Amino acid sequence: MGDGFAVIIGAIVMLVGGIWVGYGLGERLAQDCISTKDYGKRNVQVVLGGIVASSFVWATGWVLLAAFVIGAIAGALVGLKFGFGESAGPWKGFDKAFRVNRDQVATAESGRGEERRRRRKEGGPEPELMSTMTTPVPGADAKKKDEGNDR
Repeated sequence: MGDGFAVIIGAIVMLVGGIWVGYGLGERLAQDCISTKDYGKRNVQVVLGGIVASSFVWATGWVLLAAFVIGAIAGALVGLKFGFGESAGPWKGFDKAFRVNRDQVATAESGRGEERRRRRKEGGPEPELMSTMTTPVPGADAKKKDEGNDR
């Protein structure tokens, strides 16, 4: 097995680490995006930053770090998409074609997503997506009374 196997394992570890770091970076970058235009600019910035970083890696000769840079680019692009919170660009085409994320496509078409992201950036209240209030279950009180009479 030898040295080649160790290099492959090292490259896989670097790739996974790059994806993890890139995803976190992409989510943070997406917090500043309000419109799809901002989202597109961030995507271009990530790709150009990745080109610069990979050029540096190849110039220094630390070829194993190339896996980290590639993973970071991929992770940042995915983090941007998830942090942005709606389908945009080529993702929107895929979502329409495969009929997935219909709520994201509807949000993008109605313009509600931009309002939500603007409130998030300004620190305003975001819409409540899930109620945390408890509602009484019909018949629950009667069941408790019956259980108490068993003694």
